Amino acid sequence: MKRKEVTPGQIEQIIRLRERSISWVKIEGETNVPRRVAQRAYTEWQRQQLYKQLKEVRHSLAEEDMREHRRLLLDIASQLVSLIEIPKEENPEKKMFKVNAKNQLEALWITDRWVEKCDGIKVYVSSSEELIERQIRRRNHMLFDSLKEHTKGRVRWRAQSEWEVAWDELKSDFEELEKEIYRAVSNSVKRGEIKVVTEEPGPGRFHSVFNSLLRKSLISDMQVQQSFEQLTEILSGSKSGKAMSGILNKIAEDSTSGDMAGRIKSKLDQARKASLELEKSLDPLVLGPLILATRCQLCPV
Repeated sequence: MKRKEVTPGQIEQIIRLRERSISWVKIEGETNVPRRVAQRAYTEWQRQQLYKQLKEVRHSLAEEDMREHRRLLLDIASQLVSLIEIPKEENPEKKMFKVNAKNQLEALWITDRWVEKCDGIKVYVSSSEELIERQIRRRNHMLFDSLKEHTKGRVRWRAQSEWEVAWDELKSDFEELEKEIYRAVSNSVKRGEIKVVTEEPGPGRFHSVFNSLLRKSLISDMQVQQSFEQLTEILSGSKSGKAMSGILNKIAEDSTSGDMAGRIKSKLDQARKASLELEKSLDPLVLGPLILATRCQLCPV
């Protein structure tokens, strides 16, 4: 026996009546549709409505998840750019090249970018600090891999490796330069070329002044010769000015510091070039649309 079909007009009438809590017997009388057929049509309509609602909810959740995913990617990219920046003016409270590149980037992995709760569900399922830290590190590494996946072929990530190599070499060279300055100052003090007028024993005061000023002039991208000339000019007004100027000349002539200063300048240029390249490639105006135009394994389905 052929199944009775219900027309769109009849379905609309059935829905309207049923939504007013009209009994199936009365609906059959008003629509001329057998109540079992009307019930089946109404049930199918309810199923379709539920499917549409679920689809809308999924779409809404996917939009929210993608918005959060994009925020996290922009956040970790911005932090990377901040960590690898080598400004011309060094912050006295936060001197560069005191730690190696790995430790300089450590903040990328330990930063908690996730809210404590999301839709009432705790992000972290344990009160153990060790477990929470492990989860944060793992998520940040996954997020960074996601960033690379989104930017594949658009960002030259080898620039980061070049920056890391230059940073570690700069750390080593600045440490060696400081030793050279200390050695030269110590020898001059021992020879009586300068008189240490300080409560601190030894050449510590002069060594600290020389090292800080030379470091500042190198980082500010001044020419090496200008660095020594500036230091001589700054210190020439003191009682031991001539002697200190002589020490600067000895540092430049009698030790490896002159050549080392040149190497430092060259490596600073390399590190800044790599840093600037990543800064431009990861600019939010470039990265934001790129994230939306590409997919990674963490992207919402």
